[in-house]
Amino acid sequence: MPSVILGDKVKHEHIILYLALLLVLAIIATSLIYFNMRRHRAASLPLLTIVENKPKLINIDSPTIRNGSLIPVRYTCDGAAISPPLIISNIPPNVRELVLVMYDPDAPGGVFYHWLLYDIPASAKVIIPEALPPLPIIKSLGAQGVNSYGRIGYGPPCPPRGSKHRYVFLVLGLDAEIQLPPAMKPKELFKAIAGHVVTYGVLYGVYER
Repeated sequence: MPSVILGDKVKHEHIILYLALLLVLAIIATSLIYFNMRRHRAASLPLLTIVENKPKLINIDSPTIRNGSLIPVRYTCDGAAISPPLIISNIPPNVRELVLVMYDPDAPGGVFYHWLLYDIPASAKVIIPEALPPLPIIKSLGAQGVNSYGRIGYGPPCPPRGSKHRYVFLVLGLDAEIQLPPAMKPKELFKAIAGHVVTYGVLYGVYER
C-alpha cells in the first residue's frame, strides 16, 4: 500500500511539473509575440506619421510593374537584383523636392527598407531609370541611403521561401530643398524630412518565393 501511495505522489508531482513547464512556455511565447508586435509597430510608425492626413496627389508608375501585380524576377534576389524603372508625375507646384522609399511591410522582423532615394529635384515628370548603380550620389537625380541590408542603394525583394510579401514604392513630396547628405539610414532620413511632407504617391507590387 505505501508503495502505491508513493507512486501516485510521484505521478502527481510529475503532472504539476509538466503543467508548470507548459505555463512557462506559454508566457515566453506570449512575450515574444507581444514584443515582436511592438517592434513591428515601432518600425512602421515613422512612415505612417509622415503621410498621415496628407493628400495623395503624386502619381508613381512603372513600365514593368503594374500596381498590385507581381514584381518581375529581374528585380529580385532570384534574378538580376537591379532596381526597376519608375515614372513620377502629377507633382504639385508647391513640391520642391522628392523622396522615394521602397519598403516591405510584411517582413517577419518589422518593416524592411529596400531603397532610399532622396534629394530628387521636382519637375513636371521625374524618370528614374532601371538599374541605378549602388552609389551614394546619382548625378542629376539625387542621393541614395543605406537600406536594411546595410548597403547603399537598391536592395532586391527576397522574402523567405513559402511566403508572399508586398513591396511598396512610396514617393514623398517636400515643400523645401533640404540638401541632405548621402548614405543616410531610414530613421535619420525620416527625422530630417518630418514636417516637410505635403503630399505623396504609392505604387506597390508583390513577390512570392
